[in-house]
Amino acid sequence: CTYYQLGIVLNAQRNFDLGLRELRKALDIFAHTLGENHEATARTFHHIGDSYAGKADTTGALVHYGKAFIIQCERLGRHNPQTVETFRKLDHHMRKPDDDR
Repeated sequence: CTYYQLGIVLNAQRNFDLGLRELRKALDIFAHTLGENHEATARTFHHIGDSYAGKADTTGALVHYGKAFIIQCERLGRHNPQTVETFRKLDHHMRKPDDDR
């Protein structure tokens, strides 16, 4: 999905608002065509979490990493590298001081 790829590139360029916009478009497409519990939907939630993290919105990041993690555990298993990476990011943002959230 081009929206997905564009969102990742925009995040890498630190243009998180535009990255978030494109990733939300991709999420809508993936959720409607592949389903809410598909691996591609989970990856998109993960990258949306990256957008929020880049904007210093820890709550938004945690929500989306959490959604990705639940799907990944169910579909890929807890030891899959994608699941582990999402868990690592969840752990990192949960350990931030409350005033950073």
